Amino acid sequence: MFEPVCIVLGPYDENELGYNLTRGFLVDDHHVMYVAEGYLWLRKVNQAARHNGLYIDDPSAAGLILASNVVQLDDDFLVKVHNKLTTMNALEFIISELHSLVTGDIFFNVSSP
Repeated sequence: MFEPVCIVLGPYDENELGYNLTRGFLVDDHHVMYVAEGYLWLRKVNQAARHNGLYIDDPSAAGLILASNVVQLDDDFLVKVHNKLTTMNALEFIISELHSLVTGDIFFNVSSP
């Protein structure tokens, strides 16, 4: 499902008129990956009514920064990151990526369904 979409981000001001429009990739029905100001983001979104390729930032969910100091803005970079993440299992991700990023303890919610 990795397809290009437009994403409306914001609002960024008290009058709720400051929005940004950026291009990213839909990684599933409700999440996009995009680069903005040197950060690689994963963010929850909702599809805009009557617009197939337009998604709106979900204000009830926080975004996740996957990388910083990103200078490669082409689609190939996002495709490579997406492919790497989708081929890892959870334990590989924790050992190779997450564990090396933190200095304190991380608490996961591992509730049974």
